Amino acid sequence: MGSAELQFFQWQDEEASVNDRSAVTHVEYGERTMLFLADLETDGLHALMEQAPSGFLKTEIIKHPHHGLTLLPDEYLELSGVRMSIITNGKRVTTTINQMHHSGVNPVLTELGYVHLATDGQLWFAEQLTNLTQVSQTFHGAMTEKESWTVEEEDQ
Repeated sequence: MGSAELQFFQWQDEEASVNDRSAVTHVEYGERTMLFLADLETDGLHALMEQAPSGFLKTEIIKHPHHGLTLLPDEYLELSGVRMSIITNGKRVTTTINQMHHSGVNPVLTELGYVHLATDGQLWFAEQLTNLTQVSQTFHGAMTEKESWTVEEEDQ
């Protein structure tokens, strides 16, 4: 079955804000990766891009930094190859959602319902369950064209 590997990065600048010093977690299982960007704000994201180990930023899925309130630098979007962003706040994130759509990244808002991600190390399986619909997506992390969510009515 294999094993998962976790790596952590924390900016060590004592003058940085508490949010910018929050620990970022990189999870790798097989060929699939996910990056939890904690509460980073703009300065913390730039420090991460400058100081993180090689390969740390390359990922298919992120937990968006600072609950979706922090916009991602264009350089990060190009460098990371991110395909999906989990946003844990539904208020004041319209600009973030627009940025994700414009960059070809699928934004997923947890306020719309339960989000489940799984991987066998080759494929990601993603679904979001709400009261009315189930939205599912399966993709290879290496795909280059934008995937779209399919909406299926739940069995009643």
